[in-house]
Amino acid sequence: MDLSSFATATPAPALQHLVRNYWRIDARHLNALSRDDLMPIEGGSGWMLVVDGQLEFATGTCGHGGVFDASTGSSNRLLGLDQADVIGIRFHPGAQARFTHIPATEYRNTHIPLSEAGVATQRVLESLKRTNRWQERVSLLDRWLLSLVRAPTESHIVMQRLIKLILEQTMPLPASTLCEASGWSERHLQRNFHAGVGLSAQRLGKIARANVALRTIKRSSQARINLSHVALDHGYFDHAHMTRDFRQLFGIPPSSLIRPVKSLCSTRHRGVQ
Repeated sequence: MDLSSFATATPAPALQHLVRNYWRIDARHLNALSRDDLMPIEGGSGWMLVVDGQLEFATGTCGHGGVFDASTGSSNRLLGLDQADVIGIRFHPGAQARFTHIPATEYRNTHIPLSEAGVATQRVLESLKRTNRWQERVSLLDRWLLSLVRAPTESHIVMQRLIKLILEQTMPLPASTLCEASGWSERHLQRNFHAGVGLSAQRLGKIARANVALRTIKRSSQARINLSHVALDHGYFDHAHMTRDFRQLFGIPPSSLIRPVKSLCSTRHRGVQ
């Protein structure tokens, strides 16, 4: 399959518990797609391999490999680009710790060269430049990441168990529940989350809840969906509470996601004419 303006791919099975997906984009066609599809706010982080050209973000210019953070919106705001050929790797929350020793606090809300994270990119970039077929590039990414991934430590295993627990809930879990599940003190819990994810456990829970509510609203085809009920079902105090979180995380109110339904009466009337 030849490269088009935008494509995604699932990584090899051995990487799927760590890598959510790969994406690539021809920046010359960026206006034809939603930027939110590239770097949604899900609490995970990722790498960008700028094969050609450069990208300018709110947090700086990125070229020839960089780290981006997808836990907040600030580092996802594109300001400018130079016809760049970009490939992205989206990690699950906390998973980047298996590929680099750098703490997540070093790259949250910013971009840093992958070389500063101890990741050499020259060889993989040269290989990616030699082909413009997406599936061949996906295979290259699989082999590269499999050569980088480290065996999990006991701390990694506990963290992934806690992250899975958080993401399965419809509302943030109290620190006491996570401490009981991990055997860690609250101080140790928060230190590990900031270093491994770049967020507090409560912040990750807040993001997870907002995404569950977001998917609930998007799945509904009814313009009359009761957003107050959605808010209460997902542990918000009220509709206003959910709206504040959506604006903070996604930059939009939940009401903007509701799709209008055509009037049945109007449809019938046009059919009679």
